[in-house]
Amino acid sequence: MVGNASIGRDSLRWFQDLRRPALQLPMAAFYAVGGAYYLLMGVVVHRSVTRGDRRSYRLAMAVLAANELWNATFFGRRSTRNGFLGLLAFLCPLGLLQISIIEDRRSSLTLGAYTAYVIGYDLPWTYRLWRLNPAPAERSAPSRPMPGCTSRWTVGVLVPLLCRGTWGPGTAVTVIGALDPGTRRRRPRG
Repeated sequence: MVGNASIGRDSLRWFQDLRRPALQLPMAAFYAVGGAYYLLMGVVVHRSVTRGDRRSYRLAMAVLAANELWNATFFGRRSTRNGFLGLLAFLCPLGLLQISIIEDRRSSLTLGAYTAYVIGYDLPWTYRLWRLNPAPAERSAPSRPMPGCTSRWTVGVLVPLLCRGTWGPGTAVTVIGALDPGTRRRRPRG
């Protein structure tokens, strides 16, 4: 919550001045999701403590800290690229936490709703936000697709790759290709 509280008016103004993806939620919805996130994480932390599950507790603290760090990298640095890359990094502790609480049905379902939101909305949204608002240095760089990076990755593949440290440039382009409809290969008309 410290990261959310430290977002100043200038950072919010910067955010509101960005070109918005069509799928962007209204600001009130972001606040509602943020509030729900802290409630959901409170349930997971409470159940981890009452069950004596130290691993899940530590991972929940890592997820909370990573969320605060994301706020600092996105709003503090005013970087849409950092927002997207930070979210990719955030998937690792979130995925590990989801795995660690699999035996606790209530926690797993509670966190599962948030995990689905992050993967189903946040990931494509931060990518599109970045592509619509690249930094000045990114605008001048030529953009060309990398060969062999057209397959789609599922969360079951992406999260383990991130967590095992086998994340590489080809993987990043593959994931981005899956997120951006404009990067799909088109069949020749004939």
